Amino acid sequence: MHLIQALTTLITLFTPALCLPPFILRSGFPSPSLYPTEYDPSTGTDPASLLIKRQTQTCASTCGTVCYFQRTVDAAVSEGFELFQAGKTEGSGDYPHTFRNDEEIELSVPGPYQEFPILNDFQEYDGGSPGPDRVIFNEDGELAGVITHTGSQVRNGFVTCT
Repeated sequence: MHLIQALTTLITLFTPALCLPPFILRSGFPSPSLYPTEYDPSTGTDPASLLIKRQTQTCASTCGTVCYFQRTVDAAVSEGFELFQAGKTEGSGDYPHTFRNDEEIELSVPGPYQEFPILNDFQEYDGGSPGPDRVIFNEDGELAGVITHTGSQVRNGFVTCT
């Protein structure tokens, strides 16, 4: 009998649900997603609706183990394309810059292409470390693909994100 009580106590102590806010623990409420989302408490949005919205989002691209939502990919393309149109660059890698496609990666739109960092902390690139992941867009601002150095067999080479 003591063994059952001890096991029950251990399970109860290590159940992640006990760490969740009370509104999530209501009957019939979906479990939270592990992917990040923006939350602004000043908007007064019901937290339950944010959680449901977050669950319906899926990875547009996965680079290594990083899941990028479509809005993150679109924001990186938009930022890179704005800089390209203005003739400006950021960082020591001078992004955006021409993507030569030495690896002959299959891209979804015709080139010529530009590459621009997409950061795994989901922030816009500001000239610091570009990290391993990139969006590729053509000179009309159309997304051509998302690529990464992660998993490439070639030094500084790229592979397609899934």
